Amino acid sequence: MPTFTAVHRLRDATGAPYPANTVDPEDIRVDPRTGHYVWSQEGDRGATPIDPSVREAARDGAFVREYRLADNLRMRPDQGPRRNEALEGPALARGRVVTAVEGPLLRDGPPADRTRGAVSRITTQTPDRVRAQYAYRQEPVFAEGGSTGVTAILPDPRGGRFLVLERSFAPGVGNKVRLFEATTHGATDVAGRSLDRAGPMPKRLLADLADFPLSRVGNVEGMAWGPDRTLVLVSDDNFAATRSPSSSCLPCADTVDGMSTARLLLS
Repeated sequence: MPTFTAVHRLRDATGAPYPANTVDPEDIRVDPRTGHYVWSQEGDRGATPIDPSVREAARDGAFVREYRLADNLRMRPDQGPRRNEALEGPALARGRVVTAVEGPLLRDGPPADRTRGAVSRITTQTPDRVRAQYAYRQEPVFAEGGSTGVTAILPDPRGGRFLVLERSFAPGVGNKVRLFEATTHGATDVAGRSLDRAGPMPKRLLADLADFPLSRVGNVEGMAWGPDRTLVLVSDDNFAATRSPSSSCLPCADTVDGMSTARLLLS
């Protein structure tokens, strides 16, 4: 287990810690080339809208830069992300940052329900330029009154393919967490475009946490590659007693076309 010896606060471009309620951090990655932290935050669709963002910080928390935001991800009255459904999980892939929007943009249709899924947008970019954007189709909600969304994304080191984590929650029922493989190969670049006639990212199910011997399935919102070819998942308790944190670790049992299927190692 790690031993925490100090805390460094993330700081804004002026060098000051971020004021309360100005950022809503969701996920963080370490850039192996620089050692810097790349982190995403969801912004807010409130009386004073705050755009989501991807920012880079030095190891001591100092502001390095803010990445260019795709125009359709800005918080506007009739477009942009829904509240609390913006940039969830950044990933680093071959010098680019990949982000997933948790739910559909306002102009991309309604959220998922029991009969149909919704569409998220997955964006690839360098710090100063949006390179491409793809449509990712979520699964329908598994129980009445529930919600679903993309909570994390992780690249295949060889490029073009991703692990995508879909987490659903229904009051009184609990969580359903599924891991999919998705690829940009054959998908339509929808940057700056509507989703009409757009070819979505092909996907296939790799794992449903309900199939593993877990005592329960938590509110899983993050994942990372671990040691010994393992996949580490972590849940978010949202500061609520009804959503206590948990973690799981999935090792590779075998590979199918280069991506891994998994069996449970630790919960």
